[in-house]
Amino acid sequence: MKNLKIPALIFSISLPLFAGFIGSVFTAPAIGSWYITLIKPSWNPPNWLFAPVWALLYYPYGNRVIHCDYHKS
Repeated sequence: MKNLKIPALIFSISLPLFAGFIGSVFTAPAIGSWYITLIKPSWNPPNWLFAPVWALLYYPYGNRVIHCDYHKS
């Protein structure tokens, strides 16, 4: 891991986060019109929890890309 390039690591982690942000820009306006009207189960997490959880899920995607590329070389 000593040869792991920091800019490549930052880029590979930032790219999925940025893609998620762009997706949220397009879906956020629709949340008020259809998502709120859905019948959800009692164990459904609160709405405010979705953004941080997705951010936490996107981090390993980018992290895995850089580590797979690192281990190829």
